[in-house]
Amino acid sequence: MSANQDGFTFMGVHAVFKKVADRTKELGEVPIVPLLEAFRDLSRLFDQLGPVFYFVKMDIDGKVQMLEEMYVSGASATPERRAQDTVEKIIRYEVSNNITETYIRSNGSRTILRLVRALDFVAAFMEKAKAEPNLLLREAVQLSYEEKLSQFHSWPARKAVGLATYTLPSREDFLKLLGATPEILVEGGPFDDLVSYFKTVAETTLKTYTEHDLQNLP
Repeated sequence: MSANQDGFTFMGVHAVFKKVADRTKELGEVPIVPLLEAFRDLSRLFDQLGPVFYFVKMDIDGKVQMLEEMYVSGASATPERRAQDTVEKIIRYEVSNNITETYIRSNGSRTILRLVRALDFVAAFMEKAKAEPNLLLREAVQLSYEEKLSQFHSWPARKAVGLATYTLPSREDFLKLLGATPEILVEGGPFDDLVSYFKTVAETTLKTYTEHDLQNLP
């Protein structure tokens, strides 16, 4: 399958999230390094939604870079932090050291939560875009945003998102931009698989936040 100018391919995102989901099922926890690699690919999806979602892409890229510096290859990636190789280990460490309620840059739990909320939102609107062909893409995005993200955003942010949805491409054009061919869209095919990978990662992560009463971190 050919790539768009930014290197985005549907099956490329499918492959990296399959790796994360498979590893998550094996470990019962979400591995941080493959997750960050997958988010690098996922951020390109927002390019396909047009320039109005550029700020979402930049937010994802910024948070991924911050977490990579903390846990993978940056100066802050101490041996102790590198040993925290799953999201759950990071959360447990930060809970035990009273870091989760702070606003310091090294609060990994807060940063990961915002990324995973975005993933949960993407899973919801992609599922709606395929399952409800009579629904406009902007309606799928609006409904998913209200369900998954709006409660965590200020009124000006919610208003801006609502306005931005009116510039989205049609459902058909969006699926074409994704490279979602009929073979990919077939029932039980790669499109459905990708949504299930998103859900596996998001639900496993959010369950841990709920267990520690952290699901409402701002």
